[in-house]
Amino acid sequence: LSNGTHDFGRTVVLVSIDGLRPDYLTRDLTPHLTDISREGIRAEYMKPIFPTLTFPNHWTLLTGLYAESHGIISNDFYDPQSQSLFVYTRPEASESRWWSGEPLWETAKRAGSILQMLCGKPGPRITTSSVSPTYDMPFRLNCHPEEKIAQVLEWVDLPIEKRPRLIVVYEPLLDQAGHAAGPESMLVNKTLPIISEFTYTLVQSLHHQRNLSHIVDLLLVSDHGMVDTSSWEMVYMDDILCSEQDATEQGWPACAGVEYVDGWPSMGLWFKPGASATAALSRLVVASESGKFDKVVAPAMPERYHYTSSSRLAPIWVIPRVGHALTDRVENGSLMSIGNHGYDNEEPSMRAVFLAQGPFAEGAKKRLREDHDWIGEYVLPPFPNVELHNLVLRLLGIAEWASETNGTKGFWDKWM
Repeated sequence: LSNGTHDFGRTVVLVSIDGLRPDYLTRDLTPHLTDISREGIRAEYMKPIFPTLTFPNHWTLLTGLYAESHGIISNDFYDPQSQSLFVYTRPEASESRWWSGEPLWETAKRAGSILQMLCGKPGPRITTSSVSPTYDMPFRLNCHPEEKIAQVLEWVDLPIEKRPRLIVVYEPLLDQAGHAAGPESMLVNKTLPIISEFTYTLVQSLHHQRNLSHIVDLLLVSDHGMVDTSSWEMVYMDDILCSEQDATEQGWPACAGVEYVDGWPSMGLWFKPGASATAALSRLVVASESGKFDKVVAPAMPERYHYTSSSRLAPIWVIPRVGHALTDRVENGSLMSIGNHGYDNEEPSMRAVFLAQGPFAEGAKKRLREDHDWIGEYVLPPFPNVELHNLVLRLLGIAEWASETNGTKGFWDKWM
């Protein structure tokens, strides 16, 4: 393939905008994202995995696996096999021992392609198979979108033998704004045009200035949505599971015989040796009749969560329903940000986006025109985010190198 001056291989630029809800695009604040969806194609929405948190969902986007399969079951959790804690803010969270599955860059390397992880969290720097990205720019909180664009273009302009064919970009500004001020806030509304301009510059630089619209697939996705939690009702776990005396003397979670508490906003409860998980479950059963949360024994998780078969899953989970937050009398919701996510992945506020521009979008639009009398925007039906991994490999022409995923075989056939 040629852009008229240089030879190229089929290339995918995968951009993840943390916390971008589909309905943000209806606020008339993202004209360039709207242009991408009109000139290219979008899905009605992309369904994140449960829990709808950043680390589990980004690793799903890169591996095509549910959390129970890739092992990143939350942003924070206890691993009974290693008897250690995964905490996403700690440096040891990037150690490969935590991260199962084969990410896109490992498959691309096996197939002879090249990857760049740009300001790229989450994930290990080296996989369990001792594979690292060809180029790697570690995550920095203050990495501005303009810096990311400059780096992408620098790699695209490399000689063909050094040029990456898979570039992954992570942008957290919108998620940070949503947590700090809530999804309906002025801060989010001020951040949306920044994201819009960021994507516009990418499209202009790649598809127009470098004439790569028939070569480079730009895929714009998010990991989850965001919901306003500023006025939610608190559910006090120590009131439910502890006597007043134990709560006063021992505090939460020791008063309930709990040694480790996994996750947020849900709670996975690991009990101390000799403590009665059965008694705790009985109390939770009674309290759950309020409709404020669901109590689940790990093997009995709803099948649609795909959240049962990992040894890292605590024996009992308490999953709050939207409108409620789990806390205790000491913490009393003080750590609760104004906007949050992590709730049921069927909640509309948790939905993610998928937009595409480039060769895939043109082919999918042609299929839609063949099947329908299509007028206006081209919109794909909603789909689970475990399917994205296989799409990227097909666009790169290396699908035969794919490892086992939780995606559906042939899912993209009708759009390719």
